[in-house]
Amino acid sequence: MRDIPFEPFVPRRVHCAQALADDATPIDPPDDHLTPTDSDPDAASTAEIVAVPAPPRPAECESCSVELRQRIIALAAEACARALKCAIVRNPLFVARFVDGALAMMGSVEGATVALHPDDARACADAVACDVSADGSLERGTVIVRVAGSSIGATIEERAELLVQAAADA
Repeated sequence: MRDIPFEPFVPRRVHCAQALADDATPIDPPDDHLTPTDSDPDAASTAEIVAVPAPPRPAECESCSVELRQRIIALAAEACARALKCAIVRNPLFVARFVDGALAMMGSVEGATVALHPDDARACADAVACDVSADGSLERGTVIVRVAGSSIGATIEERAELLVQAAADA
């Protein structure tokens, strides 16, 4: 194997961050300016740097990391929701676990009624310890538990968000 010396690429010019943010000046000059000539007053050596943005202050870093963390959690929640939806399509009895969790939060299953999507209701009717009703207005995986005038419920997206948030906070 032939040893090739490493030559890092250094652009002729690095434009300031504000110019890049405004899209006022491109990073790379047009191809006709790649070879410096004596008649070109802007010709620069490959190592010349015109402007370098100042590093962010610590307060800016903290706010950026908080925003980044929130965005990562939101993306993970979306991915988790997709995975839960796929699991429900493959095995509708998966919703029975959601129902069991909701019933546990209510503390009492006497007189409880669970509203589910019709496909989920058919699959879970015999697998849960309460009455199940089909509600065509609900999405697959959505669970609404009603007991003595109160109710709790969650969609797949809400459940996924709570799961991811709990994992992120742990």
